Amino acid sequence: MIDPVSLHLWSWRLLYPLMCGLIIFIQLIPMQTVPTRFPAPDFLQALTFAWIIRRPDQIPVLSIALVFFLADILLQHAPGLGVALMILTSEFLRSRSPYMREFPFALEWAIVIVVTIALALGTRFSLQLLLLSPPPFDLAARQVFSTVLAYPMMVLFCQFILKVRFLYPGDREHGGAN
Repeated sequence: MIDPVSLHLWSWRLLYPLMCGLIIFIQLIPMQTVPTRFPAPDFLQALTFAWIIRRPDQIPVLSIALVFFLADILLQHAPGLGVALMILTSEFLRSRSPYMREFPFALEWAIVIVVTIALALGTRFSLQLLLLSPPPFDLAARQVFSTVLAYPMMVLFCQFILKVRFLYPGDREHGGAN
């Protein structure tokens, strides 16, 4: 007999790659043929950060690695670089997740801003170290800015649409009395 708690957890673990696959699919659809001055936010990054801060138990590292490797290949980024940096940043946020549920949202957002900037600078530095041409700095800075602005909307999406919320002591999923 399958334990209902573990079945529920695995359903969430399957939902994350499905949501990321949908985001990748939407990014691959040619919406317009003329490049814009303001790039779209990195919704994969925002979704991963919002989800891993709220429920770190629902996203295994292997799931993040597979999703971002697939994104690197399909979106023609440097394969493996985005994976390595996303694993580092998501594990950093995962380790702070128990404390972040006590923070006001403004402080959580500030931490995500710092992590997003560090991720962009790490990507830029790594590409330069490997003698690959990074995207123009102003374009990368605008994408960081748009991702940071999209983060609160992704948190609202996770909270109210997906019902991904902080897990508090005593919640039913861990055998609590609620």
